[in-house]
Amino acid sequence: MTLSLSEANFLERIKTLDPENRKLKRDEELELKINEIWEDSFRNYGIHKIWHQLLNNKEAVARCAVERRKALGKILTKLN
Repeated sequence: MTLSLSEANFLERIKTLDPENRKLKRDEELELKINEIWEDSFRNYGIHKIWHQLLNNKEAVARCAVERRKALGKILTKLN
């Protein structure tokens, strides 16, 4: 049996259950780093280049984590 929850609702639910959740802290840190790279590129980098820049900065992150930020509207990019 699976529950149908959107990611936003899931994250909100986690916040209420455990405000010190490590995943949420990591996601917030990652979001700041992604936005910093995106702003430093004058908002030109797409998902792939942002991901590569994170790897160059010794930040272990999956490309899907960056893609998820774009899907949630956290970052806006030109064509990938």
